[in-house]
Amino acid sequence: MAQLDAAIRDIEPDALAPHYDAAALDEAGIYPRTWVEWEETCDPLGQVLEHYSYLQFSTKQCASAGDSLVLYFVDDGEDC
Repeated sequence: MAQLDAAIRDIEPDALAPHYDAAALDEAGIYPRTWVEWEETCDPLGQVLEHYSYLQFSTKQCASAGDSLVLYFVDDGEDC
C-alpha cells in the first residue's frame, strides 16, 4: 500500500481528466464497455474521478496502518 500511496498521492483527480477517452475505453474492452453510452445519461468521468479520490484516501489510510495489498489476476481466456 505504501508504494501505491506514493505513486498516486500527488496526482490530483483533475489531472486525470485530459486522459479520459470514452471511445478508447470501449474499444479496449475496459469494464463496463459502455463508456460512450453512459456519457449520454450520466457523468462517467465525474464518477471515475470521485472514485479515484476515494482510492487516494483509502490508500493513504492503509499505508499509514502498514497494510498490504495483494492483486490476484485470473486469465479467463478473453482478450480484454
